[in-house]
Parts: sequence; structure tokens; C-alpha cells
Amino acid sequence: VIVNRDIPKKDLLISAELALGEAYMRKDIEIEGDLFKALCVVLGHVGKDSINRKVLSSLFNAGLKKKDQKQQVSSHYDLGNEFY
Repeated sequence: VIVNRDIPKKDLLISAELALGEAYMRKDIEIEGDLFKALCVVLGHVGKDSINRKVLSSLFNAGLKKKDQKQQVSSHYDLGNEFY
């Protein structure tokens, strides 16, 4: 595994699988050799030191009001027909 750019720790804590997948797509990390073997090794370690995701989420969103949370979700997922 070649790390071209660090993956934010916050992203890894929230969802290591998603953070690694997105980093791979952005070429922040590259895999030399067998992709499936590398995935087995990396994903085999994911969750070993896991923490309660609900608690983690509440820590990261502690300063956000419900209205602000809804706005963030909307801006992220309401992409419109032009996207599709």
C-alpha cells in the first residue's frame, strides 16, 4: 500500500471502509500487487479497535443543531436531476 496523501483520522474513525475506498478512488492511496490480498489485510484490521459509532457521531455533531444537520444532509444528497 502506497500512501500518497494522509487520510483524515476523523474519516477513518467514522467509517474506515468508506474512508479507504474514497482514498483509493482519489488516488490518495495506491495498491501494488494483488488488490484482494491487500483488502483482506487492511479490512481484517478494521474494527479491531472500534469504538461506539453513536458516541463518536454525537461528539462530531455536538455543535450542530437539528436544522443545521438537515441542511448538511440536504446539501450532500440533494444533487438534482442534472447529476444523474
